[in-house]
Amino acid sequence: SKMSDNDGSMQMSFSEGDSGSSSSGTEGSAAVLYRTNLDGTGREAVHTFDPSLSLEDLVLGDESGIYVVTKKLTAEQGNEGTYINSAQRKLVHLDLATGKEQEVCSLDFDGFISWRLVDCYDRTLVLQGTDYGREVSNEELFSDDAYKDLYENSQTVFATVALDSSGLEIRYRQDNKDRNYAQVEGNMLYASNADGSVTSYDFRTGEERELCRREDSSYIYCKIGNKICCDSLSGDDTFDYIDIDTGEISHSSLVNQSLGWSLDFRAVLDSEVLAIYDYEYINNGDGSYEITRYQYGLISQEDLFAGNPNFRKINMIGRGE
Repeated sequence: SKMSDNDGSMQMSFSEGDSGSSSSGTEGSAAVLYRTNLDGTGREAVHTFDPSLSLEDLVLGDESGIYVVTKKLTAEQGNEGTYINSAQRKLVHLDLATGKEQEVCSLDFDGFISWRLVDCYDRTLVLQGTDYGREVSNEELFSDDAYKDLYENSQTVFATVALDSSGLEIRYRQDNKDRNYAQVEGNMLYASNADGSVTSYDFRTGEERELCRREDSSYIYCKIGNKICCDSLSGDDTFDYIDIDTGEISHSSLVNQSLGWSLDFRAVLDSEVLAIYDYEYINNGDGSYEITRYQYGLISQEDLFAGNPNFRKINMIGRGE
């Protein structure tokens, strides 16, 4: 349980007499780690983090405990609002047996690229950032006029940090002027490029290979089993799947059963996928809907890829967001 991570955001300022109020976004209650039984019962707090620190969303783990990114949020007042940034970013290990926190390494690196942790493999971190070619101001990042040109002349970059050497190494770049998308899982990066090619890149070996070619670049959502899930070239809310071994492309017609929207995947298991596959909702009559319950279910990867709606319903006791 933790406060939202407002790092990199801007909060609007209000002048005297406005009904709104402004907040620096740097205060908040302490993040707490809880343990529960597998059915959600027996919830108990097992560790409370320093309330002066903010935790990022990604949590890593091994047999000894979990790893989180901690940081201090700062507030800078600008002409348009208050800019929330961070400092003293650290990777911290929490030993679940002793409750002891220990700093693993700093995540503040030289240069002007703001990095975020996206995954890991072995004892190596994988980071993603945007390289604008120079240091940019908060005002530029939040300017409707300047940011489009700024972003189109930037690159999305991926880097690795080996914990035993602590050095950051840039490994892969994509120009942001074109429609390029990438997804990291462990030591592998899967990229969809503007020329229609879909490639894989191995951080361990540096090997890059083309998996297949499509009519256009496609947004990559995740990897499920040995397939990459991406948007369908038909332009609807269904998914296509690319086999990472053969490059074969298959299509699944499965969508949310109530409204026909895309399935929302929440976890990938060895042979199944946890998904939100149905809603309970209120039709507002103006083309919008109020979702009152998210229905979770498990489906085998085989049925998912084949388009068979064999969801194993999970009994929901609340809204289930």
